[in-house]
Amino acid sequence: MPTDTRIATAQEFFQRSFSGDVSSAIEFLDEQVSYYVPGTHQLSGRFEGPEAVAQHLGKLLQLTSGTVDVLQWEDWMLGVNHVAALTHMSVQHRGAIYTFRGVFVITIADDAKIRRIEIFFEDQAAAERFFSATVE
Repeated sequence: MPTDTRIATAQEFFQRSFSGDVSSAIEFLDEQVSYYVPGTHQLSGRFEGPEAVAQHLGKLLQLTSGTVDVLQWEDWMLGVNHVAALTHMSVQHRGAIYTFRGVFVITIADDAKIRRIEIFFEDQAAAERFFSATVE
């Protein structure tokens, strides 16, 4: 069964982003893109526009020394304008490893570009502890 183009767009964006090719990943983003990471740690916030999203992803890759690893894309769910991805991921920093499940909710605009990305962690408190410990 062929992959839906909305899922393919999201997959390619994350593949490029997490492998360190952020400059080509942002080609998949709408000019009005918004990326939301919940919490109060240094990687949390709302990032508006492709450049802000690129800076956020660059900071994530820098803090984790490029160790963002999607262990498994567990499920893809498709709506009219949304794609949701259930992931099992791992990141490392200063000898610590954080393995977690998360859900990305991606809104796809009419022009097939990503308009909004939100991530939700299975254990927000664990995400806070890990990413708060990454202050340099």
